[in-house]
Amino acid sequence: MTRQKTPSLDRFLLKIDRQGDHWLWTASTAPNGAPQFTADGHQHARRWAYAHFHGPIPRGGRITPTCDAPLCVSPYHLALSGGTSHSTPDELSALKLEAAKARQELRSVAPSPTAPTP
Repeated sequence: MTRQKTPSLDRFLLKIDRQGDHWLWTASTAPNGAPQFTADGHQHARRWAYAHFHGPIPRGGRITPTCDAPLCVSPYHLALSGGTSHSTPDELSALKLEAAKARQELRSVAPSPTAPTP
């Protein structure tokens, strides 16, 4: 009998502790303290979270936390800086579509911390 692989999103969500609008990483960290998560070609939890919930990271792009919690991996607290742009209209359309799908999934997993509650 073969063991089924747990989807990356499920594994990621098991490794966070939601405290307010922060998603604090509870699993392994790099020697510099950065959250680590290996899935889908990423080793850094913040890069994976950004790519999964916002869309692809351009080559050379850096993901920077926007809050003061060192272990926070909330996609709402991550910003993209740098990177090369995707120049063709087809590439840009594909990236926009991927990003829209990722944002929809994020809303289903965790509503925005600033969104009004019904």
